[in-house]
Amino acid sequence: MSWSYKLGILDEVPEGAIGFTYIIEINGYYYYGLKRFYTSRKVPKGKKELAQQDGRASKKKLVVKESNWKSYCSSSDAVKNMVLEGHEPNRTILDICYSLKELSYKENKLLYANIEGDKCLNDNISGKYFKKEILEWL
Repeated sequence: MSWSYKLGILDEVPEGAIGFTYIIEINGYYYYGLKRFYTSRKVPKGKKELAQQDGRASKKKLVVKESNWKSYCSSSDAVKNMVLEGHEPNRTILDICYSLKELSYKENKLLYANIEGDKCLNDNISGKYFKKEILEWL
């Protein structure tokens, strides 16, 4: 599986990019989301690192590594189940983003415009607005 982008395939992280918004089309349904190119987490420093530091410096260090974006196929259980059933997803990158704010904004914009559709597999927007409730308001 690879990510389509514009007229080709994206297999390298563009310089300075933080992540991307995407659509996954599968079995007549679609799912919108975002994915970051890199993950970061704080891990405890080793004994040598702790011994070398002065004063009250942090006991943890930030580790950044490339995410699983190349093989990623959604956080949606519905999409995952369709893939397990043998349906082939069409994964398309819509926008490459260069800040976290831009990434979040573009995903929310896509969701607000499309979540009401019958074929949309997204269940919520930002964990606050749930499709079931949204459809009741219409």
